[in-house]
Amino acid sequence: MWGEVSLEKGEIREQELKTNSKFFKNVIDKGASIVRHDNTVDCALEILRGIVNKQPIVLTIQDEMINQRKNLTETQAAKELHWDVMEEVNRRRAQMANYKREAEANAQWMKQYNRAAMERERWGEINQMERERELRLAEYCSEKQRMEQTMQQMETAHDKKIWSIKARMPYGY
Repeated sequence: MWGEVSLEKGEIREQELKTNSKFFKNVIDKGASIVRHDNTVDCALEILRGIVNKQPIVLTIQDEMINQRKNLTETQAAKELHWDVMEEVNRRRAQMANYKREAEANAQWMKQYNRAAMERERWGEINQMERERELRLAEYCSEKQRMEQTMQQMETAHDKKIWSIKARMPYGY
């Protein structure tokens, strides 16, 4: 789009394409190049001549599948992919093992927490029963004391009656 922008603006954009990893920086770092096209046939032909005159590069996977007649699964690329997948599987397994350990630890903690809560509840019930027993014992002691006082009063009244009756009786009885 060199024909649609100023040379200065085009060069700024070209520089951004070359240096920003969101665009072409990574491939340029590995040997790619950027060629300007000014929308002319001559420019297009020049770009094509540059491509056609380059020495072709045979990729390893092409060599393995065509020249060495390997299956795709036997290529180095497949092995690398398999290695990456196995690394991810192992990482996930380790992660799952960690989750399992955490879950077991949490379950153990919950078990202990519940056991402690039940123990506190039992002690609360025992303390409540102890308070009720002490209250009943206090009521019993209070009632016993009241009854003893009543018995004492009745005995005293009975003794007075007996003395009164004896006092009224003639002397020989």
